[in-house]
Amino acid sequence: MSVSNKQENKIFPATVIKILNDSKIAINRGSFHGIKDNQRFLVYQVEKEPLIDPDTGENLGNLEIVRGTGKAIHIQDKITTIESDNKVYNKRIIRRNNSTLNSLLHGLGGSEEEIISPSSDSILPFDSPKSGDLVKPI
Repeated sequence: MSVSNKQENKIFPATVIKILNDSKIAINRGSFHGIKDNQRFLVYQVEKEPLIDPDTGENLGNLEIVRGTGKAIHIQDKITTIESDNKVYNKRIIRRNNSTLNSLLHGLGGSEEEIISPSSDSILPFDSPKSGDLVKPI
């Protein structure tokens, strides 16, 4: 089922209905609403009080506080589980060992031994999500 922009406006924003853990939430939309596997979403809270421009007095609207982004990992008819896709990219560590023993073993030209520690990227949790927060596709 394909969802047009007009239909999407009626379907979204969705609402967080359950916090499963720091990195997973459930929302009240699913395959019935056109959500697809790995679809990305913005999770946010809307402040209750509108912001007023101090110079003009104009109502600027309500501030959206971003809780994070995530992707659909499990889709039911009317419920979707979203997992945070914010990552911390850890550096790969390369150590070079140019010891005297290594030089002697491999001739006078010397040699370097590299020890590479693989990168272990980790997922950042959502920022204090709550039931009732809003979700929209990105």
